[in-house]
Amino acid sequence: MERTLTVRGEARLSLPPDQAVVTMTLESRHTEYDAAMARADGDIESLRGALAAAGFDRDDLKTTDFRVSPEYDYTHDEQGNSRRVFRGWTCGHTLSLTLDWSAARLSAVLGAVASAQADPELNVAFTVRDRASVSDALLRDAAADARRRAEALAGASGVTLGALVRVVCRRSDESFRSPANLAGGMVRLAKAAPELTPADVEVSDSAVFVWEIL
Repeated sequence: MERTLTVRGEARLSLPPDQAVVTMTLESRHTEYDAAMARADGDIESLRGALAAAGFDRDDLKTTDFRVSPEYDYTHDEQGNSRRVFRGWTCGHTLSLTLDWSAARLSAVLGAVASAQADPELNVAFTVRDRASVSDALLRDAAADARRRAEALAGASGVTLGALVRVVCRRSDESFRSPANLAGGMVRLAKAAPELTPADVEVSDSAVFVWEIL
């Protein structure tokens, strides 16, 4: 019968964010499909131009969601029958810009967006750039934590750790996002940005280690 000792190793890290992600959501409406699309294209072009003037490449503004849908009103006739009336087309476009985090840089970006003809809804999130290195560090710390626990348990039980038999590592679902989140009007956010100190990004991970015991 196999004699083993199973221990879960855990690790946590707290990291200051070094990236900001600015999400911009635009909507345009018109009774004609082509006109709704043209308005959307014009708004996006104005954003790209404003951000290029702030030092970004035009391709730095990435599309994360695009949708076009008809809109209807519902009315009732004198007999109470419901009737659907076409109102027009709505074009929704969500774009994302990722930048190295600094209060001055974010303020410049928000100011540039405010100068464009478009009027998007804004959301700003904070994250870390090198997620792979953070994930690796978490797993190294989890392995060290498991080894410490296993040695303590083995010593308390009067046995000796043998070879490592198995490691079970779950897929991490960390968002790598700071709990700090900004949303609101462009001008207000641009003025507030220099005062920001976003909360640290808190991440954790774990793995199960199985040792032979002698």
